[in-house]
Amino acid sequence: TDSKRRREMYQASFKRDAERTSFSGPDADFLRSLELVLHIEHATEGSLSRLEELTARTSQMNATGVRYSNDVLRALLADPGHEVLVATMADRFGPYGAIGMLLLEMHEQVWHLKLLVTSCRVISFGTGTVILNWLGDQAALSNVHLTADFRPTGRNRMMEVAYRFAGYSDEDCSCLAGIAEPAGQGEIQCLHLVPARQDPPTTMRLVAPDLLNGFHAQRA
Repeated sequence: TDSKRRREMYQASFKRDAERTSFSGPDADFLRSLELVLHIEHATEGSLSRLEELTARTSQMNATGVRYSNDVLRALLADPGHEVLVATMADRFGPYGAIGMLLLEMHEQVWHLKLLVTSCRVISFGTGTVILNWLGDQAALSNVHLTADFRPTGRNRMMEVAYRFAGYSDEDCSCLAGIAEPAGQGEIQCLHLVPARQDPPTTMRLVAPDLLNGFHAQRA
């Protein structure tokens, strides 16, 4: 779907850039003027090719640099212990298409964020921070800790900054005992967060699922 819309998305990008050049107010006001809408939803078979492309081509906002093939993503999609989530975005100029992916391994006491990827096209919107704040809010409501894999690649320093800004740290916690060591990836750090409730974003509208109820429904 994104490939078919590529021309439309390029045209929208030109209009958006022209609007930004002529806008004289603060960045936050400009973002609000775009009427941004961020959708986070459960991935489907139809989104797997785009998610595979995101893990392969995105480097600056890829938390580990690990690539996931279509077959691996399909298997994770069918695994009740994992959540594969896709983020899409649109504004008053048009769609951005699929701009992000989250891969979560769900445990009773801790949610393990094995991968977060967001497109470089939406870095300036603070999209990674919005996604991490939403996930933290969901975890706080569910009374679970969060852990996140991070591996420095030389290009993803901004992703580490996003994690640290969201409160993830290197502190040890008993919840980490339930997290399996990543196999064969090397240099992957397991960051930890005791989440707290978060306010909704002020520069965009967020539409996202209830992870707690979805997790319990799968386990029932």
